[in-house]
Amino acid sequence: EEEDEDDDDDDEARREPTAEELDAEARELLQWPELSSQVRSFTATVLGFRACTPFLPLGASPAISARWLSETTACVAACDAGALPTSAFEGTKDVRAFIRGAASGKTLSGASLADIASTMTAAARVWASVESLVATTSDADAAAAAF
Repeated sequence: EEEDEDDDDDDEARREPTAEELDAEARELLQWPELSSQVRSFTATVLGFRACTPFLPLGASPAISARWLSETTACVAACDAGALPTSAFEGTKDVRAFIRGAASGKTLSGASLADIASTMTAAARVWASVESLVATTSDADAAAAAF
């Protein structure tokens, strides 16, 4: 009977870890809660803060994680270039609940509509900043390619 227990222990040690176990181990090794807390302290919007709470999400696949990393890198470059100032985000609100309510047929209050309007205005500012950076980057890339 003692031999059976040893066999069970050996089987447990030889089995492949589950995706959840690998995820938990990776988060622990990377000190994910601490990293998430640091990133959260730099967020400029409520949505950014909430996206990091309680932890930064991990991509469901390496391709998604790579895309998120690419987007983050582009945003950091935009901020460093002064093309995406923090002030561009002023006026943003978390309007998801209002949008869901309107989609389900509810009438929105004036304050809700004002929050949506200020968020849309901020989104337009951010979009204009991003488009400007893309145009500048494309021009610089084209000039560099000419040499």
